[in-house]
Amino acid sequence: MNHQPFENWLLSEDTLSPENASALRGHLETCDHCRELQSAWTDVSNLFQDVPDIEPAPGFVNRWQTRLEVERQVELSVRHRWQSIIMLILIGNVIVGLVVLFGTQFLTTFDSPLELVLSGVYRLASIVTFINMIQNIFTTLFRTVISVVPVGLWAVLGLGLVGASAIWMVSLKSLSVLPRRN
Repeated sequence: MNHQPFENWLLSEDTLSPENASALRGHLETCDHCRELQSAWTDVSNLFQDVPDIEPAPGFVNRWQTRLEVERQVELSVRHRWQSIIMLILIGNVIVGLVVLFGTQFLTTFDSPLELVLSGVYRLASIVTFINMIQNIFTTLFRTVISVVPVGLWAVLGLGLVGASAIWMVSLKSLSVLPRRN
């Protein structure tokens, strides 16, 4: 026997039209299955209405929020760890690829390992010389600027820097207390 739409009507909490209610009553008089379903559903509804509301244990919300935050932190930590591992693998692969690519081209330009070592020493000496030259230029420039600019101007520049820093910190503080927009 077809029990549709009667089963849906029995389990629905919507009010039925007079025609549908009459059809459902007529079907219930002839169908044992639907009568049992109606009886069981009535018993379940009564059980739900008779159960008292249970209050959570004191501090439940705080414990739950703390546990949730710990779980989020653990999940974030695991996610960051996996992202770091993946990035390290990718960077390692790129480095190996570049070493293989440039290494084969670089090694073919030298006839012997001695040429390779001497070339490396030359490049290292060039880099150290360049860094030393930049250091000498900036040291000379710094000494010249200090001797040319009067002490009063240094004081004004220092006070201006302190004032700008104070304004910057106050701005950051006022921006940090603004409510966030979602």
